[in-house]
Parts: sequence; C-alpha cells; structure tokens
Amino acid sequence: MNRCSTFARATRRLGEEALATLGPDRPGVVVVGRPYNTCDPGVCLYLPRKLRKLGAVPFPIDCLPTRDVDITDVHPDMYWRSGQAILGAARLVASHPDLHCVY
Repeated sequence: MNRCSTFARATRRLGEEALATLGPDRPGVVVVGRPYNTCDPGVCLYLPRKLRKLGAVPFPIDCLPTRDVDITDVHPDMYWRSGQAILGAARLVASHPDLHCVY
C-alpha cells in the first residue's frame, strides 16, 4: 500500500466523521480551490481558523469523496483532476443541508 492511498483514505475517513457532526447549529464549510491556495495559511488569510471561531467546521476539499461524484452531466470533458474535485465538491455541498462552501 502506498503512502498516497493511505493518506487519501485517512483524510476521507476524517471527512466522514466530521460530516456526521454537522447540524443547523454546527455548519460545515468546504474551502474550495487549488491546494496551493487553500492549504497555505498566509495565502488563504487563515480562513479555516476564522471559520472555526465562527462555529463552523472547515473542510479541505480532500476530506470529501469527490471521486465518487458523477459530474459528467455538467462537464463530461473535465480532464483536470482539480476541476473534477471542485465540481464534485459543489455537487456534494448542494446535496447536504448543513454544508456550505467558499471558493
């Protein structure tokens, strides 16, 4: 088993656990974008920390099962993996009542 697949499984498991804790008084916010923007605290101006202070649960896009989401009806030719993940995250957010996103 390679480290990348181990990491991917671990982040998805964390995401599933966090999704289970969401509710009207504890919303989730997916921080959508390219990792070099969303995961750098200086570039994203500490957005996850600010969301936590507001009572929200911030999610990096890697914690969502975006590969399991079919996006071919909206963009059948999306070859860019980050684009697939962003569109998949948007669909997941739209289907979850306590999940929101910021790009």
